[in-house]
Amino acid sequence: MFRNNKILVTGGAGFIGTNLIKRFLETGNVEIRATIHKREPVITDKRIEYVKSDLTKREDCQKVAK
Repeated sequence: MFRNNKILVTGGAGFIGTNLIKRFLETGNVEIRATIHKREPVITDKRIEYVKSDLTKREDCQKVAK
């Protein structure tokens, strides 16, 4: 279902976000954009683009959704 798709994971450095990213990476060919706010990324992989953002700000929400 997620193969060959672009996926946005909010909270990419948190417990749930990290585990979601791991699961998506296991599915194969995916591109992941993950938001981080205060924590540093836990997973490094060329298929993940981390975006430092505060999702309580409208402009940051628009930036990560592009």
